[in-house]
Amino acid sequence: MLTNKNIGYIETKAIGKNLSQEPEKIIIARELAGKMAYKSQMMRDIIKETSLQETETGSSHGQFEAFRDVLLHDLTEDQFADIP
Repeated sequence: MLTNKNIGYIETKAIGKNLSQEPEKIIIARELAGKMAYKSQMMRDIIKETSLQETETGSSHGQFEAFRDVLLHDLTEDQFADIP
């Protein structure tokens, strides 16, 4: 279980690790799909956990509200976390 103390560190490390990796050469579509699904699930989990850890005036709540107000009025927080 993540705590308030380590959520930022874990989030930063997970995202930074993915952004700093050298691009892989993938020639099999199934392999690409699997890697994309894994990274999408990881981002969803980070967004959900961040939302749970921060206050309702936090940045992820603000982004969710703005997205819902402008684009998808019936969007739920779970759906928002699954968008990336």
